[in-house]
Parts: sequence; structure tokens; C-alpha cells
Amino acid sequence: KLTVEHVWGKTEVPKSPQRIVVLDLPFLDALTALGQPVVGYAGTSEKALPLYLAEPVKALGSEPTFVGERKQPNLEVLMSLKPDLIVASPERHNMIRTQLEALAPTVAFRDDSLSDVRQLAAELALITGKAQEKEVLEQKLAQRIASLKTALSGAPRVLVVGSFEDEFSTWTKSSFIGTLLEDVGANYAFDGPPTPSEGKAEVAKLTLESLTEIDPDYLFVYGDPSRWEQNPLYKKLKAGQDGKIAKVDRDLWARSRGPLAALAILDEYEKFLSQSPQVSSTSAP
Repeated sequence: KLTVEHVWGKTEVPKSPQRIVVLDLPFLDALTALGQPVVGYAGTSEKALPLYLAEPVKALGSEPTFVGERKQPNLEVLMSLKPDLIVASPERHNMIRTQLEALAPTVAFRDDSLSDVRQLAAELALITGKAQEKEVLEQKLAQRIASLKTALSGAPRVLVVGSFEDEFSTWTKSSFIGTLLEDVGANYAFDGPPTPSEGKAEVAKLTLESLTEIDPDYLFVYGDPSRWEQNPLYKKLKAGQDGKIAKVDRDLWARSRGPLAALAILDEYEKFLSQSPQVSSTSAP
């Protein structure tokens, strides 16, 4: 067995576990990137795998069972899978920690920033005996970040927001998406504190007025921005006037927070910025 140090303490886990259940998408992303199948996962109410993960997960020859929403996984379904390892989120699953630990060895890892995600991938690689796969993955991510930082210049002010019924939410500068975009040379435009909530720590609420005050060069929006598009304030946004508002997939840009998500986000980011005449690209023909 291995003794693993994690957010909840130290836990003895089996070497190379074969029946892993993950209770959030970052862990599914990281294990899939390492070539390790899982038997169950918690996701969103849609029950489907995120689009960008569907093919890589299927390529591992497994169809993991949906064990319920990330906030409230179904413990009966989880137990029926006879897991030998459960991977949990320290804040989200703290209330059911005792029940989880009664079912199987349970480890909890943070995924708030890019460095957190790299660390959890390294820990999961150690547990699953995927050291070589981890080295390849880390090298791929490092090279992609370095090449994109060289290719795109200008340190644009960028912001990633969720658009909902009566407000926006934004990821903070220290969040996964904030640190990822800063690593490739962007200036992440929101530098305030997160709004206290039961869910993810690195999210802040925004009004339309506060969004127009930030007025980023590039705005990446998930959710439903259509209700704002006729609002005079929204129309005043510099990004909108310059054609620099991109609608993005919520699963990919907000929920998944893993190494495969990072690579897919950077592909979309480079493509969108490369279309702009104000951003020079040394890799352009």
C-alpha cells in the first residue's frame, strides 16, 4: 500500500487501484490524461461527459458510471461500484467525508489553480503508477504554454465570466483559468477577492455595471449571454465593439480544470486571439 498525503490528512491507498471513483471533473480529466480509466464519476445534472473528454475517456475502453451531481453524489450508486479509491474535492465533499471514507480509501485534492492541477495530476500518477505518463503530460503542457507565450504578444486584458439570469460571475486571477491565461502572457483583468460561497472558492459575483468598469480587451463568456446583448451597457463593452467576445463551453472553461482542459482551452484561446489584427503572432505565415 501507499500512504498519500492530501488535504484531509494521510490515507493508506492500494498501489495501482483498479476501481477508482472520482467526485469531480478535474480528477476525471487528470486520470484520463494519465491513461487511467475510472469506474464512476460525479458530474453535472446533464449526466453526460464534457464534450472534450468524451472521446479520450472512451479511448480507454471504459464507460464510467454516473454517480450523481458533484455537489451531492449518490452514495448507494457509489457503493454498488465497489471502489478501491475515491477522489474527492475537499470543500465540496467535506460534509460527506465520513461516509466516503467508510466506503473506500478517500483522498481529497484542490483544483483551484493551475499549480494545484499539476500537483493533483502528480499525486494521482504516483497512486496509479503512471510516472512515465505524468512526465510526458507535464512536458506537453509546459511546451504548449511556452510556445503560446512566445507566439502571442501584447499582454491583452482578458476576463472569463459566466452569464446567468441576473448577474455575472467571474473567475479570479488566482483561479485555474486565471493562472493558466496569465502563464501564456495575458493580463487577467479581475484582481478582486472571491465571493464567499459553498461551492468553488475562486469565483466572484459581478454586476453588469462592474463588468463595464473592468472593460477587458477580450471577454470569454459561458452560460447564456443572449439576454444581455441588447443592453446598452453591454453594447458599450470594448470587447463587444471590437468583436472580441467569445462564447465558450462551460464544462471546458469553468468546470473541468484539468490538464486536458488546459490544453483544449489554450487551443481555443490561441485561435480566437490569432484572428485579431491587434495581436501579433510570430507563428503566423
